[in-house]
Amino acid sequence: MTIVQPNKNNLTKLNLTIGGMALVLVSIIFGGVFAYNDVVDFRHELSRVKTELGRVEVQNAELKNSFYKIVDAGKLEKLALSGGLILDKNPQYFGR
Repeated sequence: MTIVQPNKNNLTKLNLTIGGMALVLVSIIFGGVFAYNDVVDFRHELSRVKTELGRVEVQNAELKNSFYKIVDAGKLEKLALSGGLILDKNPQYFGR
């Protein structure tokens, strides 16, 4: 009777290959979880920045409104008259 025994070297190589593939698979899974976590964090940060941008745009509009009220032509003319200034019809900015 002949007894067939498997080659021990091939089983060792097979076990190392399977172990290596399992390690790669686990690494890919953990990498995917960490990448997904970063994407979720990025989306939350993006939402926060959009909210902040809307607030800053409103503040900018209010500041522009205040600025335009301050430099209104009618108010500037009143300010000039109260300071004793007169409107020169033919100003000469550069002397000849």
